[in-house]
Amino acid sequence: AAEPRDARAARGLARVYRWSGQNGRANRWYETSLGIEDDAEARREHDAMRADLKTEMVGGARAFFDSDDFSYIRTDARFAKDVGFDTRLYASSATFFVDHDREEGAPLAGETESLRGFEGRLGVEQRLGARTRGLLEVGGRHWDHADAVPLARASLEFDPRENTSLGLELSYEDMLERSYSLESVLENVRRTAAKASAWRQLTRGIEGYAEAGSALLSDSNAEFWAGTSFAWKPFPEREVRLALSLDAQRYQDYSEYYYSPELDLGATLSLMGRLPV
Repeated sequence: AAEPRDARAARGLARVYRWSGQNGRANRWYETSLGIEDDAEARREHDAMRADLKTEMVGGARAFFDSDDFSYIRTDARFAKDVGFDTRLYASSATFFVDHDREEGAPLAGETESLRGFEGRLGVEQRLGARTRGLLEVGGRHWDHADAVPLARASLEFDPRENTSLGLELSYEDMLERSYSLESVLENVRRTAAKASAWRQLTRGIEGYAEAGSALLSDSNAEFWAGTSFAWKPFPEREVRLALSLDAQRYQDYSEYYYSPELDLGATLSLMGRLPV
């Protein structure tokens, strides 16, 4: 940087930043060096790095059913585009169908037993430093027979070393995906939450994750939770993982509109994979 018109020095800085994962700065120094002097090797490196900039469109669907005659069906679509090496913009949408066939005398008996909804979100992911990333997301959820809900999420991730990541997230939303309760949506219960998390690559094939958080609810209730998981990748060449998760959850008060245990402990064993298409 002391010799900004020296192509060799600029190429050296570009490579140092690229090797350290700071592709935004690397891109600026590659452009500086190539503007001073064209170099075939530097141009190949620059072109290969820029090939990592992507535009993505993905979709999906999920469903949940339980023994209390509750049904939840959701479809998703997401568009994302890298705007330079430090910024990614995205937009997402979702549709919902929620149904609960209540028994006579249940809370909100006589109210609608099904809802249809639509959600839209806009977000930006930004690299803030060599080891720091941030996310900001805003949106809203509209229901045909319930109040609309604003949505917001902000997060910060810090990588103190190559195989470790720490995170902090704040969010504002309704209780639908947290409790799978149609009644919580009809009662317009909203949730303001904070969560801290840590991820670490323990060995070449095993990674660990832990999180803890709390939330204040608009009905004057409060939620607290913590969890940890370990995932094993038995085949290095395949995206297959066997994971064990342990979690604990408690609520300050009981609510008749959503599942709110004094203490709930859980364990999940799962097999995850991605099939080549």
